[in-house]
Amino acid sequence: MSATVTVERIALGNALLLRLGGVLDERFEASTVFANLPAQVALDLHGIKRITSFGVRQWSDAMKGLPSSVQHLYLVRAPACFVDQLNMVLNFGGRSEVVTATALYYCERCQEERAIPIDVLGEHALLASGAAPPAPCPTCGLPMALEEDPQQAFRFVANYAAKNLSPEIATLLAREALYTPRKIGPPPEEMKLISGDVTLLVLSGTIDQRFRPRRLAAGVEGEVVLDTGGISAIDATGIERFGQLMAALDGASSITLVEVPEPLLREILSGALSLGRAQLASVMLTFSCQTCGAERQAAVTREQGSAYCPPCELCGEPTVAQGAAASLQGAFATPAVLSPAVTEVIAKRAELISRARAESGVRGESAGSALGRYRVLRPLSRGGMAEILLAVHEGIGGFEKLIALKKIRRKLLERGHVAIELFLNEAKIVANLNHPNIVQTFEVGEHGGDLFIAMEYVHGVDARTVVKRRLEKREPDAPQRPQLTLEQILYIGTQIAAALDHAHKARDLSGRPLHIVHRDVSLSNIVLGFDGQVKLVDFGIATASSVVTKDGLIGKFSYMSPEQVQKEPLDGRSDVFSLGIVLFELIAGRPLFRRGTDEETLRAVREDAIPSLAEHGVSPEIEEVLHRALARRREERYADARAFELALQGALQRTGGMSAHQLSLRMREMFPEESAASPTAGPLGGAAGKLPSPTGDSGSHSSGLPMRSRTFATLSALESDEESATADMPPELAARLVIPPAKAQVSPAPVAGSAAVREDDTPVLGTKAFNPPASPPAPAVVVPAQTASAGVDAPSSKGGRGALVVAAVLGAVGVLLWVLLRG
Repeated sequence: MSATVTVERIALGNALLLRLGGVLDERFEASTVFANLPAQVALDLHGIKRITSFGVRQWSDAMKGLPSSVQHLYLVRAPACFVDQLNMVLNFGGRSEVVTATALYYCERCQEERAIPIDVLGEHALLASGAAPPAPCPTCGLPMALEEDPQQAFRFVANYAAKNLSPEIATLLAREALYTPRKIGPPPEEMKLISGDVTLLVLSGTIDQRFRPRRLAAGVEGEVVLDTGGISAIDATGIERFGQLMAALDGASSITLVEVPEPLLREILSGALSLGRAQLASVMLTFSCQTCGAERQAAVTREQGSAYCPPCELCGEPTVAQGAAASLQGAFATPAVLSPAVTEVIAKRAELISRARAESGVRGESAGSALGRYRVLRPLSRGGMAEILLAVHEGIGGFEKLIALKKIRRKLLERGHVAIELFLNEAKIVANLNHPNIVQTFEVGEHGGDLFIAMEYVHGVDARTVVKRRLEKREPDAPQRPQLTLEQILYIGTQIAAALDHAHKARDLSGRPLHIVHRDVSLSNIVLGFDGQVKLVDFGIATASSVVTKDGLIGKFSYMSPEQVQKEPLDGRSDVFSLGIVLFELIAGRPLFRRGTDEETLRAVREDAIPSLAEHGVSPEIEEVLHRALARRREERYADARAFELALQGALQRTGGMSAHQLSLRMREMFPEESAASPTAGPLGGAAGKLPSPTGDSGSHSSGLPMRSRTFATLSALESDEESATADMPPELAARLVIPPAKAQVSPAPVAGSAAVREDDTPVLGTKAFNPPASPPAPAVVVPAQTASAGVDAPSSKGGRGALVVAAVLGAVGVLLWVLLRG
């Protein structure tokens, strides 16, 4: 045993702690000290007082000879002399991982050097950025300065910093009071906006040592509104720094805090944090429903007080906040006087934040540009709320993966905050879903003011495109186009039912049920991959217990359940009804409830009988399965999506069965060109051809992708048709460029006779579409004679075709003249 190094061994299961002390010199016997080491080892180096040059060689040799059976060698309380060698001597640390270390700080006032412990594991991000953790002098309390440049002092972090702790070592270090990992929340984010004479400061994330209050308070005068609703946590250092922020704002004429979260409110009420002369306008509290147990967070204003009981989002019953009376009494003990300017900024702060984010970013994405970590290849499609971009995620070693990016449209960011809430609603819901029949979500991010969701790319088409392809007009001598068989449709139904069952039973990270209801199960939200995948997409208007639902009808009227139409509380059986509609339409090739007007469609959902499918080869047993899913009274439907899935599986087995491979072969037969095309083919910027419209018209899109090529979504709950090409023209010119329709042929009863699919799959709010079409809907399904491309076998004549060609040419000439004149 070395005469200069002392060793104490402390074991716990498969973990070992070695306490080393003394001087590392030429007499250090590594073979004795490091004998019989288990897989997990921690070295407490606090007792090492000095390392000689010979000791450096001995230690380096010991690290080289460390047996491979040692999986982790953690270093705790590494002294400054040891850190110096880690920074200077190549491979001095070997495979070791530094958990905590010591750095030398200097106090100018006391003129003393201090050895300050550094949490290398917890402060890894800060140290890697080249910054030094703050260190107040233990004697005078003033901030101390690191004795050398932080990048030099913490150079060892790049190679030797611990990224995590094994459970055994974490337990052992905690038991010996050597280290307790602290939770590192998201970094603090700050925003400063000026609105008239009022300065709006926005804080979010974790308020800890990373928060820099002086930067946020610099130059602030007049009245201040401090929005703290985004703060998720605050620690002891954060409390100190928040107090520094309040002191730095002392020159403001007034300071008003808005939506103070519970972590911050607790510190204020306990007296740990003094707000000085600042006043509170509202606080954030957690409310729970005594009936169903659902929880929600809501802001409570001074006027609402402790009597405020927001209704439950699931059952509508009043909710209560535990301890709300005492909290609110303390929070609003001091009277507040808000000026009209401050009141106005508080009311419109969401709009101010959205507009600032929109104005700070780039106006759109082009080929080769970046959105966060993703390189954008080209646009895929665009809807009323979001645009879909094809991007690639590139990594080391030539790693590449195609990604579908769903990016909220800037005009909605500028218009208000509702779009952001719905967009983030989808992100919060899909983050809790992990199922092979639900499109996978990789990331939700913000880049340059753009909000986006990175999701799985599925090379295929949606079910609505399958129905459209079935109805497309064919030449008389053209061969019969292959269609989905009944077995394949039932197989699709089983996959989507399984996805719904997973969503309905999903729980959050704490294990609480989310009570998710999709509310928009429709043909356009079911993606059929050319490889046989079946995916449910677009949870943009889904409800969950953690999401505030806006009043009114949200979704596509023709796919709503009767209880959804009547604005009753929803559960998973509503989605079962919608899936029944989808399967009926896939089999029949025509809409079940869609009528000429919204009012007629809603009435049909509530009242019209379900037609028979016998003419399509559906047996009475399978009809019974579908009719039960389409029962008007939810009590008569399947109890849940799982029961519907089992019923469909039984029906599928009676027809002979189906597999993903067989579905893939049929999809490739139905879409030979589209399935063979490379997803990255076509113009990168999308300028050479027209993008697929939200209604599925491919136009002159020259990318080689299928009509309405699907990635993962119908774009969102607010999806609507793109603005007309004549939207910004003078009215008189626009009127001249619209080709008048030929004499229309009115179909008979839409359910019983017509096979036309009305080209309007726009989710709607209330009883109107978000972006209603320019012309009002006809009283019945009207099929113009020249719209054969829309999928209806409309009668035509040579004269009619000639007139249409002439009208089209005149229209094109008119557009060209208008463009030249405008230029």
